[in-house]
Amino acid sequence: MYIDHAVFRPIPITPKTYDMIFVGRLASNKGLDRLLAVFNTVEKNIPSVRLLILGSGPYGVRLARQIGHNPRITHIERVPLAADVALLYNRSRVAVCTSFSEGGPRYMVEAMACGVPAVSTSVGLMSELVRDGENGFLVDPLSVEIMAEHIVRILHLGEAYAIYSTNAVRAVSYFEYEKGIAEYARAYHELIAV
Repeated sequence: MYIDHAVFRPIPITPKTYDMIFVGRLASNKGLDRLLAVFNTVEKNIPSVRLLILGSGPYGVRLARQIGHNPRITHIERVPLAADVALLYNRSRVAVCTSFSEGGPRYMVEAMACGVPAVSTSVGLMSELVRDGENGFLVDPLSVEIMAEHIVRILHLGEAYAIYSTNAVRAVSYFEYEKGIAEYARAYHELIAV
């Protein structure tokens, strides 16, 4: 995994429009029903909570029906540039992953690189990157109530949010694009030499 830290980085003085963000293909492994259940539980504690869902896929129509006309949930199918995605991360306060299975998930690494704390199931790289109470929280096995409690905790951090944000950036700093490509090439060269 590698990301371009020139694009996915904190953008100072960006207003936080969204409290929660999910980015990805709208597919069965993403746990979208659980994501909406977590949102509804957070909403009981923070009635003004805002969720951004960025993505499209086979569950798009179903998601649209579930969301209905909720003014606090924004669904965007796609944006044109990676820089636009990075701006949306920067406009969000917590990246949320309710997936059953994942490779990365890349969007969580990108969000953390933008200084967004993570609340996630223990999928892919998340168990290696997320440190409870430092840059987010892991919830495994998934409990909607516990995940919602952790999100509320982060949303109420106040000045301590900056510490979580800095720790999120630090946790993914070694996924640098140039370094990742060089490691990938080195691995192929070693494979060819055998």
